[in-house]
Amino acid sequence: MSRIVGFLRGINLGKRRIKMADLRQSFEKMGLADAQTLIASGNVLFEAKMTGDLAQRIEAGLLADFGFEVPTILRTIDELQGLEALQPFRNHPDTADQKRYVLFLARPETDRITAPLNVAGVYDVVSLTAREVFVVGYRQPDGRTSEAMEALSTPFKDAITTRNWNTIEKIISEAED
Repeated sequence: MSRIVGFLRGINLGKRRIKMADLRQSFEKMGLADAQTLIASGNVLFEAKMTGDLAQRIEAGLLADFGFEVPTILRTIDELQGLEALQPFRNHPDTADQKRYVLFLARPETDRITAPLNVAGVYDVVSLTAREVFVVGYRQPDGRTSEAMEALSTPFKDAITTRNWNTIEKIISEAED
């Protein structure tokens, strides 16, 4: 058994609303132990055996329970701790004008990125692994920092999801408690 985080793409946006208690119950109904929602943005910590079909099993269960598709990307807590140990943002503090993000890919295919890795004043890809892209997004005149994620995620369709790096640090901390 591993402690695993399910990163759910696109929930609680528009009409795709799921109450966190209902989400937790859905995971438990699927036989995923100790399900716990984290930060109310589509992050579920649970215990299970990491198998090749686990994400598809979760997606099928969520579709059955909520009536819409919820792309799911999985990482073990050990994997997240390994990413944290890489210190991908060691030279990039989180400030009001720059935010740190990680894009999680469902499969190892960062070679499919078609957008430039750096656009001055908009975003910088500061590090890559086979399944993660670490990005600093800079505040734009409209106040947004997310243009990088839109540009970088296009080739991956639903096989990608984005989280603020602070969220990942909180998830790791919560899992270690």
